[in-house]
Amino acid sequence: MTLETDLICIQCGKKVAVVGAIDKNTEEVFCDNCAIDNYQVSEGFKTRVAAEAHRRRLFDVTYLLTEKLFDQYLAKHNLQEEDLSVAEREELFNTSYWLENMIPKPDKIKLQNETNQSIIERYYDRLIERWIKIPLEKKITNSRSK
Repeated sequence: MTLETDLICIQCGKKVAVVGAIDKNTEEVFCDNCAIDNYQVSEGFKTRVAAEAHRRRLFDVTYLLTEKLFDQYLAKHNLQEEDLSVAEREELFNTSYWLENMIPKPDKIKLQNETNQSIIERYYDRLIERWIKIPLEKKITNSRSK
């Protein structure tokens, strides 16, 4: 599914169908195609196909952390995803983002290159257990009563 936007890619000048990257300093937008091309050059991939596959893998590994966090929270509170309030979802996404930033860069690179998903899942389980404390659980749970 592609969402229509009024955004224009800063690199190719075409209308952005899928946002590929946003420059943190200028907030300028790159389309997905230009972001992949730039990734190929910056990371030294020989082919665009390889760059695209590796870049997609980066996102998949990151999304897995979010899924694990949601799954653990839902299981702990005996909830279904549709039972979550907007505040709970937002807090879980923010927590996932925070956890992702807690992972040392060498570990991120290892995870992105790991082909055995169960190893990645175990790493994330340990990360969540280590960093998620009771105050966060209470904070998210208390948002249900609002």
